[in-house]
Amino acid sequence: MIRHDMDVVQGEDGTATLHLEQDRLRMEQQRGAGLLLSIEAGNSVALHRIRLWIVEHLDELLPELAPSLRWSDDGARSEEVLPPYFHQLTLSGKRLLPCGLMRLTFHVDGMERLAEDGIHVKLLLPPAGRDPVWPKLALNGGLVQPVGADTLAIRTYTIRAIRPASDEIDVDVVVHTGGVFSDWAASAPAGEVIGLLGPSGFQKIPPVAPFLIAADATAAPAAARMIEALARDQASSAAPEPSGGHVILGLGTDRQAADYLEGLDLAALGLVVQGLGADVFSRDIEAAIRSAARDAPPGFAWFAGEHRDAQRLRPVFRNDFALGKGAQYAIAYWTEGRRQGA
Repeated sequence: MIRHDMDVVQGEDGTATLHLEQDRLRMEQQRGAGLLLSIEAGNSVALHRIRLWIVEHLDELLPELAPSLRWSDDGARSEEVLPPYFHQLTLSGKRLLPCGLMRLTFHVDGMERLAEDGIHVKLLLPPAGRDPVWPKLALNGGLVQPVGADTLAIRTYTIRAIRPASDEIDVDVVVHTGGVFSDWAASAPAGEVIGLLGPSGFQKIPPVAPFLIAADATAAPAAARMIEALARDQASSAAPEPSGGHVILGLGTDRQAADYLEGLDLAALGLVVQGLGADVFSRDIEAAIRSAARDAPPGFAWFAGEHRDAQRLRPVFRNDFALGKGAQYAIAYWTEGRRQGA
């Protein structure tokens, strides 16, 4: 962990504590009792994600010990069970948005367990013509995926909207031919069943001005959720922090990009919204970002999209905009040439 530049604090009592944003993992070597691991996490999904990370690393380093790992809050179960963060989804509707994304609406089984402090999920697509076999939690907390003819196609998406009152969520999918999930979305009738693991992960826009948010079509739902959270924070604050910034979305025209942020008072938030076409996004995104920052460099910058675009923008954020850790993110959502599920 130290080799990977993680935030590890070593105590004088021989303990080591790994800080993972809002979560924490504490490790203590107990004489005659092995290694004691303690996890503090903000929600069930984060808790199980850290457990899975531990199991995978233990299986790699000490494969003979990994099966014996047990967790105090897991009871005395003797068999594999569905993860508590698994949900079965039933497709209830879909429509093509003007910006070219397809919005899928799902009824969620167990909505009361769906955490609202995360937005990213793994969608599980069963093989056509077979009854789905879903992942199970092993006794050591690892995740056991179905194999062979029951292997699931697994892709990561962002929940665009969640409606607990009606047990529904929306997921926006990039429409293109050849993607496992986009092909399914185009032809699937209402009533089709898939699985979901999650949600997890959410980056909030800090109270700085101006800020810069840029996203291609695959990341536009995440950008929209970030801006919606900012609007809620400002509406609930007696003395809202100053906002204002530039939003660039790879959804076509400026109007199409603004329309995707439906329900938001863009003027009140001080936002300038710019659209770029999917066919020119990679070519033009750096110039658009530099132009947006010409008068006032951002205090916070966030980009998500294709891998090479993210690589190209990291030094812009770090060096040209002089943004440090926690104030800039350039995230790869997908890689050109690698088979995707969008």
